[in-house]
Amino acid sequence: MRSYLPFPWFCDTVGSIGVAPGAFSPLPCGRRRPWSLTAQQPNGRVGLLRETPIIAHPGGPPEVVPTGVITIQEVSMPIKVPWLKGVFPALVTPLDKESEEVDEQAYRRLIRHVLPDVDGIVTSGTTGEFPYLTREEQRRLLQIGVQEAEGKPVIAGCGASSTQEALTLARDAEEGGASAALVVTPYFLHPSDKGVYQHFYDIATGVDLPIIL
Repeated sequence: MRSYLPFPWFCDTVGSIGVAPGAFSPLPCGRRRPWSLTAQQPNGRVGLLRETPIIAHPGGPPEVVPTGVITIQEVSMPIKVPWLKGVFPALVTPLDKESEEVDEQAYRRLIRHVLPDVDGIVTSGTTGEFPYLTREEQRRLLQIGVQEAEGKPVIAGCGASSTQEALTLARDAEEGGASAALVVTPYFLHPSDKGVYQHFYDIATGVDLPIIL
C-alpha cells in the first residue's frame, strides 16, 4: 500500500505539527486520519504508528518500512520567500487580431504600464488564458516578463491538468529565470485527494523553485 504523507513539508519536529498520541493529523480537503506517535529516534527520524505497510516519500527515494511504522526523513519547515508580498497582477496575454499570435509589443507596453505600481508580475496565469497557449508561447511570455520586470519578481504560470506537462512548464520556468512557479490543481478529470497531493509533490520535488498553489 502506498501512503502519501499529509505533512512532510510542514514539520521539522513532532511538536511543530502538534501530533500527539491518538491525535488527528490533517489531510487534504479537510479529511482526517488517526495517528499515534512514537518517540523521536536518535538519528532524527520520527516514527509514527500505523496499521499497514507504508512507502514513505520524504524527499528522497521511496522506502518500504516495517508494518505499522512510518519513517520520515529530511523533514523541514516550508520556506517563506521574503519577496512574496504586495501586488502581483496576473497579466492578460494580448493577441494579434488577424494572426492570433502573441502581440509581443502590446505585452511589453502592458508590463511597462503596470510595473511602477506593482511588486511583481505573473505570466501565463488564468487571466493570461494559459490553457490556450503553447509551451513555446509560455516560454516567450516569461522571457519578455523577465526582460521587462526591471529586477522585480516574475511568477510563471505553470498550470496544466497533466502532472508531466505542469512539471515540464515548471522546469521551463526555472530555466527562464522565474522567481516562482504558479501551479493549479489538475482540472476537468479531477483526481483523488492522494492524486492531487502527488501532483503537487512531484512538481515541488522536480524543480529547485518556490511553488505557489
